Amino acid sequence: MGVFDNIAAYCYPHFFTKHFDELRQLKVANEGVKLVELFNNGELDLIIVNNSLEQQIRGEYVQQQLATEKMMVLAGTSRHLPSQDSCTFHDLFGQKLVLAPEYCPVSRQLLKYRTRFAKFKMVDYTATMVEIIRNSDFVTILPAGMVHHLTTTSTGLVGTTLTDFPQRVITAFAREQSVLEKVSAALV
Repeated sequence: MGVFDNIAAYCYPHFFTKHFDELRQLKVANEGVKLVELFNNGELDLIIVNNSLEQQIRGEYVQQQLATEKMMVLAGTSRHLPSQDSCTFHDLFGQKLVLAPEYCPVSRQLLKYRTRFAKFKMVDYTATMVEIIRNSDFVTILPAGMVHHLTTTSTGLVGTTLTDFPQRVITAFAREQSVLEKVSAALV
């Protein structure tokens, strides 16, 4: 099984904790495209990734949408956001934005808007990105589960819902229906 890191950590932590010892192989990656490559090469029986990666999957497969998740803006508490409850994507124009590299589906969506931000930077590692956000006037866009976790477990961060940005669709892809059914039943 392969799973995108922030899906495992923030959407299904109890599943992976409970079944970690039972899994023959668990590949957790912060690049969904690497999981798709392993799936395409026959090294993984099932992957749980953003649905936007489906176009890169080759061969016969079955899939099941597991969840949808809103996107949120994460900022340092000293940063003034347009609203504490919600904002639009347009409200972020002129802000300093830091994102994961281009392999991230959200980053790929935002590349065409890069000139609308005061600064547009990319950082490879989430922990570094969070510290930049906590200690500067940069903001980022992350899945809601991750933002809720970060804002409740550490200080100096605030999140607000991004009302008009496409939601993340989390999907399981497998080569066999029986594998998909077994895992999806355990995830619920």
